[in-house]
Amino acid sequence: MDHLHNIDSVHQLQAVQRAIISIQGNIEFSQEQIDSLEKYFHYLYSIGYHQGTRQNSHRKVVFEVDENGRILHRYNSTVEAAFYLGVTKSSIGRAIKDKFKCKGKILIYGNSNLAKD
Repeated sequence: MDHLHNIDSVHQLQAVQRAIISIQGNIEFSQEQIDSLEKYFHYLYSIGYHQGTRQNSHRKVVFEVDENGRILHRYNSTVEAAFYLGVTKSSIGRAIKDKFKCKGKILIYGNSNLAKD
């Protein structure tokens, strides 16, 4: 498994470097701007925008529900739920999968058409 993680890390680094080089060819940036873009690209890569199959897991709608199953809050993704609850996206997934509370909240995956504001 560590071998696969290392391959993914190398792939991420190469993808980010290619993106920076591509942008530099079209627009002139300061080193500070390039450093900022590089951090942003690494973040995007880490949440799955480099590959559609990875992105899909981050697009799952998450609902906070009460004990009766009534929807209390809708999060557009596991990433959004993690951000607002102050936990990692993997904590959200584990809580839903193992059916335990996360930060005292009951969370479920839901249909993206439900509870739209």
